[in-house]
Amino acid sequence: MYLDYFDKFKNQEPYLHIDEKEWTHIKDTFDKDDVKESLAKVAMTYPMPTMEMTEEDCRKDFNKLKGTWVYDILKEGECISNKRIVGQLNQVLIQVLKEHGKHLTL
Repeated sequence: MYLDYFDKFKNQEPYLHIDEKEWTHIKDTFDKDDVKESLAKVAMTYPMPTMEMTEEDCRKDFNKLKGTWVYDILKEGECISNKRIVGQLNQVLIQVLKEHGKHLTL
């Protein structure tokens, strides 16, 4: 059941804040399930807290991701070796060069 007591926590700036003294009072006074329901309804009145990111922030995060150890992100499934990929790319490169009349010396 929603408790009207929690109406005072609506429209706080910049976001919902309950200090330690208030929280102790809430825990001692109200039923835990009613507090959870009331806080959930109050929290739903606030906008989603999203982080502002610049293009430079995205670039930095991407570069950190590129530095991630590959075995941390591997998934089970078909495995493709680097040699196989390089071999396929070499074949494509050779084909493109032939189409443009270039000679490839390895």
